Amino acid sequence: MNIKFNDLPQTVQNRIIWEIELDYDSYESSKAACIHDISNGQISYTNEEKINNYCLGLSIETVLTYATQERDDLAAQIKELNCFINNNL
Repeated sequence: MNIKFNDLPQTVQNRIIWEIELDYDSYESSKAACIHDISNGQISYTNEEKINNYCLGLSIETVLTYATQERDDLAAQIKELNCFINNNL
């Protein structure tokens, strides 16, 4: 199946671009800055190709795994936040 990057939820997109070896100048930038730029629509041709090629190899199962992991991570963060709030009321 051909999965298109822009059709995926933002959290899954972020997960994918953190896993890809992106093209950026490490002397002038960082991977986080590069990912921020990509998230805001500023993407180089090279990185766009890398992302598209990565997505060509994705299966539905992998996308569902990423989404499930993101959901579980967010649930754990919400639980921590609730504990913090309850302990500080």
